[in-house]
Amino acid sequence: MNNKEFEDLFYKVPEGVDYADLLEDVDLEDVPEETIQKLTSLLSSDDEFLRYKSSRLLTIWGIREGFDVLTQMFSQGQLEWMISHRLYGYDDTNRIILDALINYWANQSDRGNGDQARKDIFPYVCQIIEQAGNSYYDISYFYYLVEGNGFSEYIPYLKHFLATILDKSEDNYWRIHDTLKLFLKVDPDYVTQLLKEKQKSLEDFGIEVKGERN
Repeated sequence: MNNKEFEDLFYKVPEGVDYADLLEDVDLEDVPEETIQKLTSLLSSDDEFLRYKSSRLLTIWGIREGFDVLTQMFSQGQLEWMISHRLYGYDDTNRIILDALINYWANQSDRGNGDQARKDIFPYVCQIIEQAGNSYYDISYFYYLVEGNGFSEYIPYLKHFLATILDKSEDNYWRIHDTLKLFLKVDPDYVTQLLKEKQKSLEDFGIEVKGERN
């Protein structure tokens, strides 16, 4: 395949699809079978970037073969620095992987396999949360699963994450802000305890205390 063919394979939205601007946002039933076959064939490519690109798309659509390759590459450290943040230059790959894993669960859930997919993504999401404490990528868009879908299995990992970044608060204002807002909903007592221990306040991170204003 030449560069143009790879570009079309990874990015071109199928003709007739008017609800998505990105291929990854296209529903699986609207993705041509030929596209799935070509992406699947790249899972065994010698080129790590092609394996990453193809496995990510297949994972997003809830396809197990893609999930297995993406998570294997992640576990073996082959995806580090695959994607850098375009403004600040830090390794943003884990945020992209987290998004793919969430979509994998969502699409599997739509097919009635949500419970198994929830178990499948767990160890990898935990690793991403753990590694986030020593990096700068955002994980907050995943919080709706904890707050709204009852994914309480991640709470211990998120508590450790919050405690870690509070020790580096000057570099983590918005990540602390977002994570505090989550815990104010799911475990407010923990917020009180942790902020007292770290000698911080909600106001330090732009969160207004209820009842402070009319």
